[in-house]
Amino acid sequence: PSMKAEVLKGVNILFTHVIPTSQKKESAEIWILAKEFGAVCSENWNNDVTHLVAGDRGTEKVKEAIRRGNIFIVRKEWLHDSIKKWERQPERDYFFDTSIRESESEQVSEIEKPPDLIVETPVNEITDDEGLLSPQERQEHFLSTDWKSILCEVEEEIGDWGDTSALDESETESGTE
Repeated sequence: PSMKAEVLKGVNILFTHVIPTSQKKESAEIWILAKEFGAVCSENWNNDVTHLVAGDRGTEKVKEAIRRGNIFIVRKEWLHDSIKKWERQPERDYFFDTSIRESESEQVSEIEKPPDLIVETPVNEITDDEGLLSPQERQEHFLSTDWKSILCEVEEEIGDWGDTSALDESETESGTE
């Protein structure tokens, strides 16, 4: 138990969209495990919170963590992996994508964009010596992609599929006049 308690020593966690609202936080398995591994879990914001473990990037708590600026905003996998490996994992590998501006998020919010998405790029662009992108580089590349224009292109292509103007009248008639 003493070794276990050292894993997350000094970490103060606030959860958002990880524990169901219908469940008492203190009885949630993830809350109990975090405490067993040395973290302090907080029900609300306080000056000691160091980590926001988030199941969704669009919550008020995420916005508050961004405003505060000194909080690690990590995906729940950071906590799971730290517990599973009995070693605090580097937060940078689990950062939540919070850089999308609100005006852009309205257009792409229905699209789940996993942080480990690998976008095809020419070989010479942002690759390391072995031709592989690190998780941070993948995320930076992903964030720099103009998703709005890509979505517009896709919508234009899909719209063209329904265009029947090139068909002659015999192909569009339903057989009734």
